[in-house]
Amino acid sequence: MALPNHDGRLLPGAYVQVALPLQASQSLVAPTNTLLFRGAGTMVAVVDAQGRVTLRRVSVGRNYGADFEVLDGISETDRLVLNPPDWLADGQTVVRAPDKDRP
Repeated sequence: MALPNHDGRLLPGAYVQVALPLQASQSLVAPTNTLLFRGAGTMVAVVDAQGRVTLRRVSVGRNYGADFEVLDGISETDRLVLNPPDWLADGQTVVRAPDKDRP
């Protein structure tokens, strides 16, 4: 980054804080621990009502650390597998864990 420094107040090697005004994204956000990295690309495992898995390729936008911006590939109603194992494949059946707010 190049900044005008006519009065010499900015010193080489000095630390600064910068605020960049960015527009908020309207994209879907999903947990980073749902991602699978395969030869076919970045994917997530989506679970249908019968508990069957379908691997879907997703386009990843901004990385927010624990979450990421989903540009394409899933919708907000899709159920994703958290911490999917590397061996997970299309058609496998999984058991849904109870919701945290249910006894």
